[in-house]
Amino acid sequence: IGIEIECEGSRLPGQDVLEKYWTTHADGSLRGESIEYVMAGPVPRKEVVPALEYLDGLFKEHKTKIKDSYRTSVHVHVNMQKVTIRQTYNMILMYGILEDILTEYAGVTRVGNLFCLRMSDAEFMLDQLRQGAVTDNYVHLNTNGLRYAGCNVKSLFDHNSLEFRAFRGTTDMKLIAEWVDIILQIKDSSLSYANPSEMLQNFSNIGPEGFLSKNFNPALCKTIQAHAKWQDRIMAGVRLVQDVAYANDWAAMPEKAAGTVDKKMAYYDLDAHLAQMQQAVNEPPQVRFADMIMANRGDQVLRPAAPLRRGRGVPQPAIFEPAVDPAEWPAARDEEL
Repeated sequence: IGIEIECEGSRLPGQDVLEKYWTTHADGSLRGESIEYVMAGPVPRKEVVPALEYLDGLFKEHKTKIKDSYRTSVHVHVNMQKVTIRQTYNMILMYGILEDILTEYAGVTRVGNLFCLRMSDAEFMLDQLRQGAVTDNYVHLNTNGLRYAGCNVKSLFDHNSLEFRAFRGTTDMKLIAEWVDIILQIKDSSLSYANPSEMLQNFSNIGPEGFLSKNFNPALCKTIQAHAKWQDRIMAGVRLVQDVAYANDWAAMPEKAAGTVDKKMAYYDLDAHLAQMQQAVNEPPQVRFADMIMANRGDQVLRPAAPLRRGRGVPQPAIFEPAVDPAEWPAARDEEL
């Protein structure tokens, strides 16, 4: 797990007093006395609470005053290094099903926020995910046009993680720990499904309430069910992601043979392939992300691309859409991870 906590206020502890867990970065989007506290390196789950408690102790020691600011937020990175492409899609889409409710839980100022856009706010992300599933080519997810989504898939290429950007700025360490736990529940539950279409079929079989109770602990179920019209909103989330979930005949993907390793979304040497990746971004039809992984790792034979299934199941040809000009998306902030 990696965590970033943006703060505005006074008497903020500086880099000189941080002995473990954290480092400090300047963030150009913040105002006044401000610091972004970033974990110096990823930590295991069991170290999340001690790391948060350590930073909280410094705040109390320095009598820090935190300003309630709409400019601040908390970002959580979840390690995806040894997760397959199907499992990565499972997690993204399970989060998408719950995203409307979870973003509201994360903070009223985060709903529609340009720096943590929901899938329902900007369906370009869903289009790119669907295109990747149809063509088995994921390199076009490596674009800054997806960086400011609530679930940032660009981070797979930068840090081998999924970044969740929705949570409001706070130094209430209990709230941050609870948010990390929610994200981890989504990851753990999503890994129990073989593929996205199986996950949605399970939802269809047991309904919203059964889906929650099967996948999440009672506390999270209660949190979700406390929101008005929660069943309708989860159903809307399912409809939102279903084109991606059914864009590929996931069940036909060959399983890994004994002694081999399944394909990974973000398990390669980025530096070694930087030039090749840049060419792939510019010319997506000629260079396949999966091909580069296969060349580097020697995994099983690639499966053929499946047709896009939309609406009533009418096959659609795979279309490579032109890259979106980053200028058309939210202005980039000076952020460092």
